[in-house]
Amino acid sequence: VTDLVVELHNDPADYEHTLLPGADGRYRKLSTGHRHLDVISEGRFINIMGTQHVKMNKGCWEMCWRDGKPAGTLICGFDLPEEYQRNDVALPKGEVYVSFPLWTKEGLRIGREEKIKIELEMQKYLQERDEELMKFDHTDNPIMKAFHIRNAFAALD
Repeated sequence: VTDLVVELHNDPADYEHTLLPGADGRYRKLSTGHRHLDVISEGRFINIMGTQHVKMNKGCWEMCWRDGKPAGTLICGFDLPEEYQRNDVALPKGEVYVSFPLWTKEGLRIGREEKIKIELEMQKYLQERDEELMKFDHTDNPIMKAFHIRNAFAALD
């Protein structure tokens, strides 16, 4: 589904709306509660019948965040009045949710640093794998081939 445009408002959703996993779930204290959401532009997709517009009713949103944590989630909930299908994929009739991660500035900084650290470590393992695969290709010894292919797979474990 593309081109869905919504507008989030801070006022409570004082109309019939979908249930939300935070506000209507086990940890209500972590949620902002149901907030007003307007669908500005319906989403759409193209199937064999042409362009299909996705009607999204009873929309609302919430933000879920644990105190002191660097990240939270923005969740938008909608009710689909009918099933939408494209090829072998279907959006079933009923409630559907879209979620987005949220970060504090400090949490985002820490997350980016951690990502860089993990990417550098991954590069090391990929290089080990590539070296072992090159050794595999350059030997005719079946025992050494088995040894190098095992090492190549082990580098990515």
